[in-house]
Amino acid sequence: MIIVNGVMEYCMQNTGSKSEGKMALLKCDDGKEYFLYRSGEHPVNDVFFIPFDGKRVEVEGKAEERTGYFCVTSIKEEIIDQESEK
Repeated sequence: MIIVNGVMEYCMQNTGSKSEGKMALLKCDDGKEYFLYRSGEHPVNDVFFIPFDGKRVEVEGKAEERTGYFCVTSIKEEIIDQESEK
């Protein structure tokens, strides 16, 4: 298992195809991008990810470099310390 950090977007993919729908896309701090999914769940229109849309998150799981997918075992919103930003 690895932990990656970045911004998650819940966005439309595969427009016009039979697999059209919203998917969770993680844009990692290191520049990599992964489509997120949960084991046993279809990655398209998985409403589990909606609360994390547009937020910085920490995701734990298994990266599948060949496919660009990431199997999520846990995800949490990163809390930014306002004082350290100053």
